[in-house]
Amino acid sequence: MLRRRGLMSEAVSAVFARLFSEEDYISCGHLSDNLPSAQLQQKLMVTHLLAEHVLFENQEIEAIESILTK
Repeated sequence: MLRRRGLMSEAVSAVFARLFSEEDYISCGHLSDNLPSAQLQQKLMVTHLLAEHVLFENQEIEAIESILTK
């Protein structure tokens, strides 16, 4: 099963390798109330570019835009 830790890490590593073979960075981001996404991006050591307020499900919320570099 792909959910086992070793296979998931292998799959993610393969995706990153493929993306970085074609680009110098990966664009990513999260909404400020999405703690799991924020924690994952912190672990990946992304570079934060900007924060902006957006309308999401009829609420104004902060969107954080970042990049992950090689």
